[in-house]
Amino acid sequence: MSDFKAAPTPDEELRRAARNMQSPGALPALDLGLGIQEDVPSGFIASDESRLQTEDTQKKSSTNGLEELKRKVSLIQEIQTIRRSIEALKSETPASSSP
Repeated sequence: MSDFKAAPTPDEELRRAARNMQSPGALPALDLGLGIQEDVPSGFIASDESRLQTEDTQKKSSTNGLEELKRKVSLIQEIQTIRRSIEALKSETPASSSP
């Protein structure tokens, strides 16, 4: 006899198999995806804490993006005002005549 033994079936697999037991009948049972969290191993599902942290990070980055956009718009407006002022000063200053 060999010293190697088969690994025991994980509890998650046993629960998943027991849940999907099909009753005898003419038509197979349809899996509509209900209870998807039970079908996926727990290691593949992010915890609620990490999901909330990700959402907070996204909100902060979108808020920073809005603030940066507002800042850029105000700077563009200021640049346009300065350009108009320069043009007004150029038109008011008489051209110097050459002797």
